[in-house]
Amino acid sequence: YVQATGATTGNGPTISAQVYNPISNEGHLDSWHVLFVEAFLNAGWAVLAMTSDLAGLQSKLMQKGLADHQSLSLYSISSDNAVSKGQASSLINQAKKIATWLEAKTEIKLGQWLRKVKGAFQATEKREQAALALKHLDPQLFCDQVNQVLRQQSKKVTVVFNMYVDAYMPIPNAWQQFGFVSPTPWMSLCITPDQLLPLQGEVNTLAPYYSMAAYRGTCFLDEALLERYRARWPDKQFEYLPDITETALPTQPTPLAAQIKQQAAGRKIVFMGGSIGKQKNLAQWVKLIQQADSAQWYFVQIGRLNVNNLTTEDSAALASLQATAPQNLYSHDAYLSDELAFNDIIAVADVIFAVYKDFYRSSNMLSKAAYFEKPILVASNCLMGARVTKYGIGLAVAPNDSQAIYQGLIDLLQLQNLPTHFAAYRQDFNQQALQNKLIGFVRTCSEQWPSTMAASAISASAATAPSSVTPPLERTH
Repeated sequence: YVQATGATTGNGPTISAQVYNPISNEGHLDSWHVLFVEAFLNAGWAVLAMTSDLAGLQSKLMQKGLADHQSLSLYSISSDNAVSKGQASSLINQAKKIATWLEAKTEIKLGQWLRKVKGAFQATEKREQAALALKHLDPQLFCDQVNQVLRQQSKKVTVVFNMYVDAYMPIPNAWQQFGFVSPTPWMSLCITPDQLLPLQGEVNTLAPYYSMAAYRGTCFLDEALLERYRARWPDKQFEYLPDITETALPTQPTPLAAQIKQQAAGRKIVFMGGSIGKQKNLAQWVKLIQQADSAQWYFVQIGRLNVNNLTTEDSAALASLQATAPQNLYSHDAYLSDELAFNDIIAVADVIFAVYKDFYRSSNMLSKAAYFEKPILVASNCLMGARVTKYGIGLAVAPNDSQAIYQGLIDLLQLQNLPTHFAAYRQDFNQQALQNKLIGFVRTCSEQWPSTMAASAISASAATAPSSVTPPLERTH
């Protein structure tokens, strides 16, 4: 289930990175996969890129002029990543152990409550097994697929990098057989890290890979996490990566963007896009559409609707929206695979709506806002709100206050000195900044890994230029 295409590392650079993307057709990860591949290639590494959407990856690489790069090899992998029912059952057993351990440490009254918790685990075990099997990826499949590629290489692969490690089954049993055929250090990107739990001994199920000698460290998109993780695992490496995004535009306006601009007919365009589930705050988005003056505002909603992931309030709002079919709304309820077309729609918009609910991590929508110079409205109680406030590229409002959201939308158009603020954001969030951080992190992990490769070769190939301000985007004809 691993098929190769393109170049091999036989006569290429002496150092190589096997970059593994476990999930495709979800937008963010596909884009990041290409950006990581580009960073490694620019730093002088050979790259072995693994994906379940080979055609999509080739298309994105072609847009960057990288598809035929002499140091790049592409591998098509199976997307059958769901964990087995036995592994899901093991997670339930681990959860029961946690309840047992806590019960022994607490007073009788709390212990009685915890016994009820254990009973609930037992009563819902079948349902939870099915849910967990859908939610988590199988680390053994990742291991097996990487090993297939390792066996094919005439030269030793320097590092393996997984693009989404937090998606894997978080129990020790799922990782018991994990091991590469040749000793190779590996590291990863963690997009939504769990909180560190104060558990001890065998019931500590957080991130089992941290106990592996070959696992060298993790990259996060939130700099505030570094101190906590470094204190917990001082023998591992942790780094913050700027949450950047694909910012290219098509050479000619796309029909969809042209259609939206025509239908807006001079009204201010409000863009909301991406995978649309409960965190997109659909209920407040609909209230905003209903509140706003349809003669002044035109709303654009682009992205797959995850109807099984909506709150009751979101579902009711969506039903209302579909029943009324407001004339000042354009909705494209499917995944838009061409990110340049996605960017083109943002480019014709006036402002971006990103007032997400219970969304505390980073989002590359801020980079979209800064590069296309569109003021953005976000929630005030999260990382996005803190960054928007720090850089002054938009406004942060209470995510459950419809009046505050509407007023925020109006106030976005009155913000001053936006070009300067956008430039400051681009100074810190750009491809070169990502490359500097990523390659420095991987180089440190590699140098600390006992092997026969020359550290000087890594240092020489990983040299990077200082970051510079990236100008606003302009379409090239």
